[in-house]
Amino acid sequence: MAFNGSSLFVTHDTGSIYSIDKIDGEIEWRQAALKHRRIRVGTLINDYIAFGDYDGYVFSIANTLKDVSYINEFFNAEKDYGKLAQLFLDIYQSSYTDGKGNNLLSNRLDPTHP
Repeated sequence: MAFNGSSLFVTHDTGSIYSIDKIDGEIEWRQAALKHRRIRVGTLINDYIAFGDYDGYVFSIANTLKDVSYINEFFNAEKDYGKLAQLFLDIYQSSYTDGKGNNLLSNRLDPTHP
Protein backbone atom coordinates (compact mmCIF):
# COMPACT_ATOMS: atom_id res chain seq x y z
CA MET A 1 0.00 0.00 0.00
CA ALA A 2 1.06 3.56 -0.66
CA PHE A 3 -0.68 6.89 0.00
CA ASN A 4 -0.03 10.25 -1.67
CA GLY A 5 -2.39 12.39 0.40
CA SER A 6 -5.43 11.99 -1.83
CA SER A 7 -5.28 8.43 -3.14
CA LEU A 8 -4.51 5.04 -1.70
CA PHE A 9 -2.66 2.65 -4.02
CA VAL A 10 -3.21 -1.05 -3.39
CA THR A 11 -2.48 -4.32 -5.14
CA HIS A 12 -4.66 -7.34 -5.63
CA ASP A 13 -3.56 -10.98 -5.62
CA THR A 14 -4.09 -11.06 -9.41
CA GLY A 15 -1.45 -8.36 -9.90
CA SER A 16 -3.85 -5.51 -10.57
CA ILE A 17 -3.00 -2.14 -9.02
CA TYR A 18 -5.80 0.16 -7.87
CA SER A 19 -5.94 3.85 -7.07
CA ILE A 20 -8.69 4.49 -4.51
CA ASP A 21 -10.00 7.94 -3.61
CA LYS A 22 -9.46 8.68 0.09
CA ILE A 23 -12.74 10.58 0.49
CA ASP A 24 -15.34 8.36 -1.14
CA GLY A 25 -13.44 5.06 -1.48
CA GLU A 26 -14.22 4.89 -5.19
CA ILE A 27 -11.73 3.29 -7.60
CA GLU A 28 -10.07 6.06 -9.61
CA TRP A 29 -8.20 3.72 -11.94
CA ARG A 30 -7.01 0.15 -12.27
CA GLN A 31 -3.83 -1.13 -13.93
CA ALA A 32 -4.16 -4.80 -14.90
CA ALA A 33 -1.19 -5.10 -17.27
CA LEU A 34 1.00 -6.75 -14.61
CA LYS A 35 -1.20 -9.82 -14.17
CA HIS A 36 0.56 -12.76 -12.49
CA ARG A 37 3.70 -10.69 -11.69
CA ARG A 38 3.09 -10.90 -7.91
CA ILE A 39 3.24 -7.14 -7.44
CA ARG A 40 4.55 -5.94 -4.08
CA VAL A 41 4.16 -2.80 -1.93
CA GLY A 42 4.20 0.48 -3.86
CA THR A 43 6.57 3.39 -3.40
CA LEU A 44 5.97 7.03 -4.24
CA ILE A 45 8.73 8.68 -6.28
CA ASN A 46 7.94 12.35 -6.92
CA ASP A 47 4.69 12.25 -8.95
CA TYR A 48 4.97 8.54 -9.79
CA ILE A 49 3.91 5.39 -8.01
CA ALA A 50 6.25 2.46 -8.58
CA PHE A 51 5.56 -1.18 -7.84
CA GLY A 52 8.10 -3.96 -8.08
CA ASP A 53 7.27 -7.48 -9.12
CA TYR A 54 8.49 -10.81 -7.70
CA ASP A 55 11.77 -10.43 -9.63
CA GLY A 56 12.22 -6.81 -8.51
CA TYR A 57 11.58 -5.32 -11.97
CA VAL A 58 10.25 -1.81 -12.49
CA PHE A 59 9.99 -0.98 -16.16
CA SER A 60 10.25 2.49 -17.65
CA ILE A 61 10.49 3.68 -21.24
CA ALA A 62 14.04 4.97 -20.70
CA ASN A 63 15.25 1.56 -19.51
CA THR A 64 13.46 -0.23 -22.31
CA LEU A 65 14.96 2.19 -24.84
CA LYS A 66 18.44 1.10 -23.76
CA ASP A 67 17.51 -2.56 -24.23
CA VAL A 68 15.87 -2.00 -27.61
CA SER A 69 18.90 0.03 -28.78
CA TYR A 70 21.12 -2.94 -27.95
CA ILE A 71 18.77 -5.35 -29.75
CA ASN A 72 18.71 -3.04 -32.77
CA GLU A 73 22.52 -3.08 -33.00
CA PHE A 74 22.61 -6.85 -32.55
CA PHE A 75 19.98 -7.54 -35.26
CA ASN A 76 21.28 -4.99 -37.77
CA ALA A 77 23.36 -7.73 -39.38
CA GLU A 78 20.14 -9.51 -40.40
CA LYS A 79 18.04 -7.63 -42.94
CA ASP A 80 14.56 -8.58 -41.65
CA TYR A 81 15.50 -8.62 -37.96
CA GLY A 82 17.03 -5.18 -38.33
CA LYS A 83 13.77 -3.75 -39.67
CA LEU A 84 11.79 -5.13 -36.75
CA ALA A 85 14.32 -3.93 -34.20
CA GLN A 86 14.37 -0.49 -35.85
CA LEU A 87 10.59 -0.28 -35.54
CA PHE A 88 10.76 -0.94 -31.79
CA LEU A 89 13.66 1.47 -31.43
CA ASP A 90 11.70 4.21 -33.23
CA ILE A 91 8.67 3.69 -30.96
CA TYR A 92 10.67 3.98 -27.75
CA GLN A 93 12.91 6.77 -29.04
CA SER A 94 9.79 8.76 -29.90
CA SER A 95 8.38 8.30 -26.38
CA TYR A 96 11.72 9.21 -24.83
CA THR A 97 12.05 12.32 -27.04
CA ASP A 98 8.49 13.35 -26.08
CA GLY A 99 9.63 13.53 -22.45
CA LYS A 100 8.10 10.21 -21.40
CA GLY A 101 11.37 8.46 -20.53
CA ASN A 102 10.38 7.95 -16.90
CA ASN A 103 6.88 6.69 -17.67
CA LEU A 104 6.17 3.09 -16.87
CA LEU A 105 6.07 0.74 -19.81
CA SER A 106 2.40 -0.02 -19.13
CA ASN A 107 1.65 3.68 -19.74
CA ARG A 108 3.16 3.38 -23.23
CA LEU A 109 0.97 0.34 -23.92
CA ASP A 110 -2.21 1.97 -22.58
CA PRO A 111 -1.87 5.75 -22.03
CA THR A 112 -5.29 5.97 -20.32
CA HIS A 113 -3.82 4.24 -17.25
CA PRO A 114 -1.09 6.10 -15.38
